[in-house]
Amino acid sequence: MPEESITLTSTRPEQEVMKTLEDALTVIGQCSITKKGGITINPKSSYTSFLSKAEPMEGTIRQKRGDQYEVTLSYSTRPTGGCWLVFLTGFGLIVTLAAPVVPFYTARKKLAEDIKRAFNTTQQDLE
Repeated sequence: MPEESITLTSTRPEQEVMKTLEDALTVIGQCSITKKGGITINPKSSYTSFLSKAEPMEGTIRQKRGDQYEVTLSYSTRPTGGCWLVFLTGFGLIVTLAAPVVPFYTARKKLAEDIKRAFNTTQQDLE
């Protein structure tokens, strides 16, 4: 399962760091962070298409040293029934061969970019 991580630096209180991160991650979907640092995100429908679907995400935020926090978020996408339908019915050889691979290069790439953007936004907001 792919994963994105960042080390955030902030002198702000831990709860404020978690709230800032939670707010930034809402661009990806409905996000919640527990007091113990567990992160769960239900991705927005914009990460779902005829060919792929983003799965719910999990991660952690842990205070490493004084003002440093390690944030890790795991994510994945999977082919939909539509993707397999295209694959099995064979709309041309190239489309047939590409259909199962598409979710891993389109939705997953967009999701990774949006996670990185949210992490960077969090770091900027905490400065």
